[in-house]
Amino acid sequence: MARSALLDALSGRFTATHILRPELRSMAHGRRRKREACSTGTFIHPPRAGRPCVDRCPSIKQLPAQAERLETGMSNANFYESGEYWTGNKSSHDQDAEYKFSNAVRILSKNGIKPESILDVGCGGGKGTALLAQEYKVPTLGIDISPQSIADAKNEFRHPNLEFRVTELQDIDQHVDLGIMFDVFEHVDDYLGFLRTARPKANYWLFNIPLDMNVASLLTRGYLDLRKSVGHLHYFSTRSARATLEDSGFGIIDDQLPLAFMQRLKTGVTVRSALAVAPRLALSMISAALVADVLGGVSMMALCKSTR
Repeated sequence: MARSALLDALSGRFTATHILRPELRSMAHGRRRKREACSTGTFIHPPRAGRPCVDRCPSIKQLPAQAERLETGMSNANFYESGEYWTGNKSSHDQDAEYKFSNAVRILSKNGIKPESILDVGCGGGKGTALLAQEYKVPTLGIDISPQSIADAKNEFRHPNLEFRVTELQDIDQHVDLGIMFDVFEHVDDYLGFLRTARPKANYWLFNIPLDMNVASLLTRGYLDLRKSVGHLHYFSTRSARATLEDSGFGIIDDQLPLAFMQRLKTGVTVRSALAVAPRLALSMISAALVADVLGGVSMMALCKSTR
């Protein structure tokens, strides 16, 4: 039980079940084990004939839209084009935009890069794209396959050098100085092909990659939650993120490990956020890479240039 409570605290999942009487706590953890087994396809209880596990699994019942997508076979692209993803994640995109923008300006400035034109792939609601257009005052195009997010971007942000467009990356035939991909290719089925398609469209590329693969996420299966809630299909560590970029023909000029977990505190300090942040903050005093590998809550921002 102590081990289970420790793992939950490390992953920011400390809940009221940890202060319940032992017999109730056992029941709660039993239900959680059943949910985890169901989400990984290992059935503790057999599904009804002719029905997938969706209608028997409490964890999937909490996400009716995702459950429907599993039952109907909706593709991952439709998850975004239908507006389902944007409806569920709009607020987090807006909250993270300024944070990612600040990291982008910092790494570009450090390496002496002042872009002459910008393409933001998977721009979402466009806040980060607009900040880049205002900062560098150069032609800036934000693209996304979600009509809903682009509609929001057009309604909210207007700038002489700023344009938003509903389109696929492969349909962009213009060449730009700087390409941006913040938290994008982990959502794409063929992410290596997607990156190779992107590579020749810009002189430089700047990526923000969530590092979901770490010891804590493996022990608690936290990465499966990300698959359901935000559509992450692929999970990266610091080493696999770098290898992915290099295998796709990018030369890494510089990379940094922003402490993304600190964003939890911007929405207010709670017991849960404090328990999630405290051990990560302590470990970051030694090494941000160690936080990324062990506890998670860290992203990688990588500035790249095409090598092919």
